[in-house]
This record gives sequence, structure tokens and C-alpha cells, in this order.
Amino acid sequence: MPTGTRPAPNYLDEAIAAIIRAAMARKTPAVKIYQLAEMADVDPSTLSRLLKPTRIMTIQQLDAICRALGLNTGNVLSEAVQVVAEYEADKLRKTSPEPRKAVGQ
Repeated sequence: MPTGTRPAPNYLDEAIAAIIRAAMARKTPAVKIYQLAEMADVDPSTLSRLLKPTRIMTIQQLDAICRALGLNTGNVLSEAVQVVAEYEADKLRKTSPEPRKAVGQ
């Protein structure tokens, strides 16, 4: 990869961001981006890009964000991996040809 270029966020990044956004919304009152940014010691504009996601989150950022929300980082990753696995399985089911029936059945 050329120096200075970043890989684009993928479905796992999207799943992680969705889990974090949902956790923010579940709090009473809901946690705002600027509040979470302060709690996690992450720049608010960076956090906004991470949660869209237009930028890939580092494991350190993920851990700080999870801690700030009272989430277990491993559980968030496991849930995101499960979401991706279900998405990939669903995509395979939709693209796989139907099995052929034998003549006379």
C-alpha cells in the first residue's frame, strides 16, 4: 500500500460503528458525540468520522470508546464479527444457484 493512503472502512467497521451508536442511544439520556469524545479522550471530529464510518477505528480507539460507554471491547468485537458472518452467509445464500432437481421428480 502506498505511503499516506488509508484503507477504506469495510463491513466490520460499519458493524462496530452501528453497535457503538446503538449503545450511545440506549443510555439515558442518550450520549452525544461530543460527550463520548470527551469521556474517551478522542477528538470529536475524529469520533464523528469513526462512527459514520469514513475512517477505520484503531483497537486503542475502540477500547477507549467501549470503556467510556461501559462496554466490553471483546463483546463488541464478537458481536460485530457475528453481524458480518450473518451478512456474508445471507449474501452467499442469495447468490448460490438452486440445486437442480433430477428429471422425473
